[in-house]
Amino acid sequence: MSPTATLESLLASGSWDAVEEAHRQGVSALPTVQTYAKSKNSASRQIAMACASRIGGEQAAQILTAGLADADINVQLTAAKELDSGKFPSASPAILEQLARGKDDLVREFLALDAGYIPGDRTIAVLRPLAAGQGGLATNARMALAKLKDAWARDLLVKDLSSPLARTRYEALDQLRYVDDPQFVSNAKKLLDDREPARRIGTARNPRFRRVCDQAVDTLAFLLKLRPSFPVAPEKIYTQEQLSQFRQLVG
Repeated sequence: MSPTATLESLLASGSWDAVEEAHRQGVSALPTVQTYAKSKNSASRQIAMACASRIGGEQAAQILTAGLADADINVQLTAAKELDSGKFPSASPAILEQLARGKDDLVREFLALDAGYIPGDRTIAVLRPLAAGQGGLATNARMALAKLKDAWARDLLVKDLSSPLARTRYEALDQLRYVDDPQFVSNAKKLLDDREPARRIGTARNPRFRRVCDQAVDTLAFLLKLRPSFPVAPEKIYTQEQLSQFRQLVG
């Protein structure tokens, strides 16, 4: 079977294996992906969005932009998720339009994060009203504003890092990975000694709790591009020895 026929078969059957196949084929796969992005089968269209993202380029941006206006919510969600890397600048007008006027708040939550990669007054004007509310959309809008160096949003993020609630401090540390600015390193360092439980992990029968300091390790390793001697992972609860080693590493 030819590469094109293989990809067509995977997309037609709604197999997510199509994403890796499209990535392997590269730009030569885009005509096939474009065709299935218009398929009557919504699963094929959804997978085509992920395929386009893995390939990248201007034609992929056009496919993803069209996906934002798809009739199927899952296609919209996938397109919005795949646009969150800032790799598709030509999709910016569509992202902001759907963020401002879209009807589904879950899609808009992802679009708000996409907007954090789109500097400019128009982006700020769209995000500001959303950021003043409550819920996931408002939280993501504030994260995007912080990434865009909005002073108000950054002040709120710093306040959350000092919140009396452990879960709030934990989530604020996690948000710093998205904001991705070494300016916040000193704030994160202060939480390396914060042993308060913040997020349950593990199974319902055998729960374990990640502490604020565990997320501080993850965040600082990301911001400072550090590779400690132990694995860093979002489900890890670090030992006292590992925390001590890491504290020495960050200085």
